[in-house]
Amino acid sequence: LRSPLDSVILNLRDMLNEPVTEILLECLEAPDLSTIERSFQSLHASNFISQPNDEGEITSLGGLVVALGIDLKLGALVGLGIQFGIPDATIEVAAILSFPKAPWAISSPMYHDTATFNELVSKTFTSRCYFDTGLYSEPMAISNLLFDYSKSRNKDHFCRVNRLSGVRMRHLSSTVKNLQSRVAECLDVRSEVLEMSTPFYEMHQTKIALLRIIQTWLFYDTMIWYLPSFQCNEDESITISLDGPQVQRSHLEQILVPETHDFHIENRGKIIHQGNFDGDELRSNFGDYMETFSLRFISYMLEKEVDFSFCCVGTYLQIITPTEVWEKSQLLRDTIIGMLGARIKTVVFQGNAGTGNQRGVRGRACGAWYPGESAGSNVNAPTKSVTILSSEVTKQAMSLFKKEAEIISSSNNYPINSVVCTEIKETKKNVSFVITSFGASEISKLDLGDLFEVQATVRAERLKQSIIFAPDDHVRNSPLVADGSEGARLLSVLASERRKDNFIRLQSGDHEIDINIPRTMSINGKKKWKRKYGNGTVYVPCNSVCSAVLPLDRSKEIFACCANTLEL
Repeated sequence: LRSPLDSVILNLRDMLNEPVTEILLECLEAPDLSTIERSFQSLHASNFISQPNDEGEITSLGGLVVALGIDLKLGALVGLGIQFGIPDATIEVAAILSFPKAPWAISSPMYHDTATFNELVSKTFTSRCYFDTGLYSEPMAISNLLFDYSKSRNKDHFCRVNRLSGVRMRHLSSTVKNLQSRVAECLDVRSEVLEMSTPFYEMHQTKIALLRIIQTWLFYDTMIWYLPSFQCNEDESITISLDGPQVQRSHLEQILVPETHDFHIENRGKIIHQGNFDGDELRSNFGDYMETFSLRFISYMLEKEVDFSFCCVGTYLQIITPTEVWEKSQLLRDTIIGMLGARIKTVVFQGNAGTGNQRGVRGRACGAWYPGESAGSNVNAPTKSVTILSSEVTKQAMSLFKKEAEIISSSNNYPINSVVCTEIKETKKNVSFVITSFGASEISKLDLGDLFEVQATVRAERLKQSIIFAPDDHVRNSPLVADGSEGARLLSVLASERRKDNFIRLQSGDHEIDINIPRTMSINGKKKWKRKYGNGTVYVPCNSVCSAVLPLDRSKEIFACCANTLEL
């Protein structure tokens, strides 16, 4: 068992009350004299002894550290806290820093399956952010956690909700109480007066700043830093580009909580689906065919949350948009009505709600929604209102409308993220169709079969996707650092936990998909964190509020103080 030489010297001086250099030189594995001299200088610099040599006397701070029997720097933290009038805070932080592991559940992509890993990382990081309260300090966050834990009536439930290890929480709580008792004994006071009565999230900023200064002074040799490189948008939102299979909102909601993480998916580019089918029914009874086709088409658009879609057959044009989207944009209404002068009606559709036979098309997108009058009167079924416009137009008007639809899909002037255009054309032998999706996901072959009752060929151009996170006011206005959205930081943590690669693995049906995000989002990528003194690269824990910081101001360097935990 080895101990730091500084600690050995201080303890020997306290026990023997005489010079100890000769004793050390007579040990079986004697340290070099130069090493002993450096230890004396270090003890003197820390104000543990009165002189930087063997003649120095133990100071009151040195005596306190020896009596507590803890790491010298943690003892100094307690002693300085007593001198500066914040003993309760420094005692708790010292106990937390002495604890080997954080109390949150541990996750590993090597051990856990994808769903469990994503759930653990997401819940633990959200819990860390909640208790950090914009302080950007792991020991202060754990102290907040301990305070709420001590006040909770059902501690097991508290641990489950916040993804904590109950065993570690009990041990950590005991460690804090034990150190409080030892300090109280040394100061000859009751241990209750050393307990924290005010958590850090309610503490005055001056007291918090004083604690930061003490920590930085004591642990200056562990300082690390990095210069932010990830760029945010002008409105302080964050855009993260995605590389890989197309994702939908339901994929991202496996890891993000819509109520907490305000985000939306931006799709750029288009996908083209082409095919043909026997058009006997279309030719023999155009009206009946279009009526049944429209029901399948509208159901698909509602289920896939497409903002604007239309179908054109010859000179017949039908436009479908959720009523919410239609009523939200005066510009959209003026543009469409001005170009087409279409007939307009509003229809309420009901969701399938899991009743009846769910096999076949009823269990898929093209059969998930029905008009209210034909879906029955199930009061528990979800409903969506659809605005339907229909018109007979000339070929020239149709061509102009198609060009305008593409503009609508890419313009920020319209509240529309996705547009689907379906063209059905009669030929001598059969009927062909072309579906062009702007910003919408690729239509599966199964759904194409439900729409047209055919097997279709697909030609697809790659769709570019990004996630845009709205700024979080509670971290944007943090007194320490204006930070990016919690959701964006969570994606960074999830991808960085994959070690060498920087991707997020999600469940998609019965298989998994890997989505790459930019390397600039990697917490330990591109030698990001470096030592302040020495410039060596530092590997930091990924699931940490401090290490995952995404500053909105890239001009400022970020510094952190390390001692088992991180402190920005």
